Amino acid sequence: MFPFGVTFYPDQWPKEYWDEAFSKIPKSGFNVVRFGEMAWNWIEPREGEFHFEELDEAISLADKYGLKILLGIPTSMAPTWLVRKYPEVRPVSNEGTLYPEYGPRPNVCRDNKLYRKFVERLLLKIVERYKDNSAVLYWQLDNEPVYPPLDSTTNLDYCHCNETKRDFVEWALKKYGSLKEINRAWGTKFWTNEFWDL
Repeated sequence: MFPFGVTFYPDQWPKEYWDEAFSKIPKSGFNVVRFGEMAWNWIEPREGEFHFEELDEAISLADKYGLKILLGIPTSMAPTWLVRKYPEVRPVSNEGTLYPEYGPRPNVCRDNKLYRKFVERLLLKIVERYKDNSAVLYWQLDNEPVYPPLDSTTNLDYCHCNETKRDFVEWALKKYGSLKEINRAWGTKFWTNEFWDL
């Protein structure tokens, strides 16, 4: 099978439309359907409370029409309950402004260790449930993970929280070995941009 697919978000449509929508996908010449990557709140509407019934139904309907599934793991936008209860997972602008709870995505700092624990838990729950489902052919973790700017109105292109800064410094020193080597590799002498501390 040569995969040729389309995206359909069942979580965004009334259930009574699903059967008709899934039936039209193969009639249009597609054999793969992608969904799930924006559906964290659909799967886990409250912390630790997982509901897979509707996702099960969507997967069954896709399978009913002979479609293979690219199942997205919904990590590009955290649910509101997560960012409200744990505001430290939200990104910080280069001016120190905490990013809004919701709006343009992502609404989380991907370097945040607590956020990563929630992602890991969600990922394991979804994979454990669907790993043996023959209709699920592909997996997609996140969606457009490096899609700046996050929000042009808040000067937020990348997260500038302390955790991100610390992780970046650790990465750079591990990769280059010293500040002198970072400056050499990045050509920071040009325009007098040499780093003298990290």
